[in-house]
Amino acid sequence: TEIYTLSLHDALPISARGQLAVSVAVPQANGATSRAIATMAADGSDEHVVATGDYIDPHWTPDGRYLVFESTAAYGTFAVPAGGGVVTHLSDAAASVISPDGSSVVNALAVAYATGPPALAVQKIAETPAGLVTAGPATPLGVSGVDPVWSPDGRQILYATEEGASTDLAIVNADGSGRHDLLATASVKAVGMDHPGFS
Repeated sequence: TEIYTLSLHDALPISARGQLAVSVAVPQANGATSRAIATMAADGSDEHVVATGDYIDPHWTPDGRYLVFESTAAYGTFAVPAGGGVVTHLSDAAASVISPDGSSVVNALAVAYATGPPALAVQKIAETPAGLVTAGPATPLGVSGVDPVWSPDGRQILYATEEGASTDLAIVNADGSGRHDLLATASVKAVGMDHPGFS
């Protein structure tokens, strides 16, 4: 199995039950390959392809019942049951990140990178007979940035901001209040401060 990773510093997502979620190469009848989402044991055994169609960057929902991922063919975020099934279009924004309680996603709304970083917004999600879907309109946080990540308690969102040649880090409450620049007093701004995270 050929496993795709977006970058060398990204860890493979692991569910609470110890399963990996990976993007794998699937041979096509015409000799080409597509990227699919698969689950497997930590030793590489017991591989199951759960969604096919040029999908990348899978992540587990906190309860381990769904996988959330992006597509290289269609902009947005998608979801599928961990055991396979119908793929649902979860969000028009790429890189949606599920909150620790599984009730919401934080999105980087579709704004052209040429005009600046995307605006961040929070949107409720719900499980329906059709699968995992967004529920209701997105709530803008009033900040722009990339690579958002929830705090472990789900009350804050950490993200990277791009300012010219440098990158900064900021944090905001999940309701959009209390934005705070983490490097405001630093004498030198960081470069390449992408994919931030909490301990």
